[in-house]
Amino acid sequence: RVHFAEEAPYLLRLLGISGVPLKPRLFISEEAEAAAAGILADAGFTGKDLIVSIHPGGVYSSKRWAPDRFAEVAARLIRDYGAKLLFIGSEDERALVDGICASLPGPGNVLKAVNLRPDILCALLRRSRLFIGNNSGPLHMAAAFGVPGVSTMGPADPVKWPPLGPDQVVLRSDLKCSPCNKGVCKG
Repeated sequence: RVHFAEEAPYLLRLLGISGVPLKPRLFISEEAEAAAAGILADAGFTGKDLIVSIHPGGVYSSKRWAPDRFAEVAARLIRDYGAKLLFIGSEDERALVDGICASLPGPGNVLKAVNLRPDILCALLRRSRLFIGNNSGPLHMAAAFGVPGVSTMGPADPVKWPPLGPDQVVLRSDLKCSPCNKGVCKG
């Protein structure tokens, strides 16, 4: 068992392709950078703010931390650190994001960035000082930009799917049935 990033280059080497880096790299267009800067400026976020990206979603329910826990952490980040929160999600996660954000204090502390183009999402994530979320695509994008993260693992294989990058804290329960990689917990 190895990380997925080690698995793919191994397969490429079998085909005679070498020199593939293990660490993912993402590139952002100037257009996406400008769009992200505009989104943050319109929300009153500045380069001096402690911007924390939070992704409470995930494809499967077994991979998601409880919404009230995200709300509790988010409220403490605002109260104790003056953080500006960037809640991200897909269109299917809009109600989840709206529900969590409805309980948070004050206008100007929270920006909901739902259903964005992937390149603009990447440009926003890159401006974050911390990522908090479940094991998902946005987690791995943030990690590729070197954004420190705190994430939950759920039933995914902790050897194959942890985020790559500096300062990544992965929280998981070591259950007898884990890793089962199942989308819905039956136990």
